[in-house]
Amino acid sequence: MKRLRFVPVLVLLLACFVPACVSSANPPIEGTILFDTNRDGNWEIYSIGADGSNPTRLTNSPAQDYGPWPSPDGSRIVFFSRPSGTNYLYTMDIDGQNVLKAPGVPGAGAGPVWSPDGSRLVFVSFADGDAEICTVHVDGTGFRQLTDNTSGDFEPTWLPDGERIGWSAGTSDGSHIFTMRIDGTDVRQLTTGSALNAYSHWSPDGTRVAFCSNRTGVWEIYAMDADGTDVVRLTDFESRSGAPRWSPDGTRIVFQSDRDGDSEIYVMNADGSGLRQVTDNTAEDARPSWLPPIDPLRQSVGGSCTPSPRRSPIPVTTSPTRTPSWLNATSADIRKPYDARSSPGSCADELNTTPGALESRGIHRLSRVLALD
Repeated sequence: MKRLRFVPVLVLLLACFVPACVSSANPPIEGTILFDTNRDGNWEIYSIGADGSNPTRLTNSPAQDYGPWPSPDGSRIVFFSRPSGTNYLYTMDIDGQNVLKAPGVPGAGAGPVWSPDGSRLVFVSFADGDAEICTVHVDGTGFRQLTDNTSGDFEPTWLPDGERIGWSAGTSDGSHIFTMRIDGTDVRQLTTGSALNAYSHWSPDGTRVAFCSNRTGVWEIYAMDADGTDVVRLTDFESRSGAPRWSPDGTRIVFQSDRDGDSEIYVMNADGSGLRQVTDNTAEDARPSWLPPIDPLRQSVGGSCTPSPRRSPIPVTTSPTRTPSWLNATSADIRKPYDARSSPGSCADELNTTPGALESRGIHRLSRVLALD
């Protein structure tokens, strides 16, 4: 009888303490994540809370829109758009309004990332016939090709100090992660071996690098010191994972993975613990990035189909001799149709795309972008 009386008490104690332990181990995740998805029939850009709340469609166009990256001050988003077989660089406000095309950017391909001071963009260009790393000022001037590698150069990113650029390049024994000065000199290789390594991103303090690699036979997320040492595997899904990006405070990493059968967005702690799934649908959700902390008075992202009122542009930090005219919201080059933003499930346009059309227009998942299948 004593044993029968003890069991309910034990169960009651467990019921009281276990939820508290789970809550402590998995505190709420704050912040906003940008990503691209084909859930509406073609590739569009969305924002979503890091906890999976408030998914909001930011672009609404027949063009393929992908690769969103926020400006350092959190006021604008740069992305690629492919309206008719050619990629173009665009920027827009964080609520999807005031979409402007960047002039004078030849052969734009993928991976636009803002420099830490907001004055330049680094991206992949196919201007010379293969994928190369290039930079351009935010006013569309000063285009410069930094690499010259027939094996292809992909996924550039800025190091936090703004003095170097990281990227992945094809080599004779696979693909590896490199860094170089912003003028293309002083190239340093961080990864070695015969594996494929890609999608590098530096922690905000510059001490660690998140990246993906197939060194175990499947794409997983890793982290290493800034000099390429102390490599640690962060995921063990036995499924394709990639595009890791640090949170602004350096405590978490967002990434994409097809561990549930299709590409979804996930968040984990910097050491690989505390995995959270952010998106959950049958479409492809890819290329996530964190939106930096911003002034709530400047943020107007919401879930309504009502057009946001046009706002005065928030200037990006630039050289005193350069005026970023293509970031000016009064420019006549605002792309149409973008007068309103649609949120999922409300008045989003239904765009029909035949099977294979996305691939034929150059919009691919991780392995296809880098031709790593």
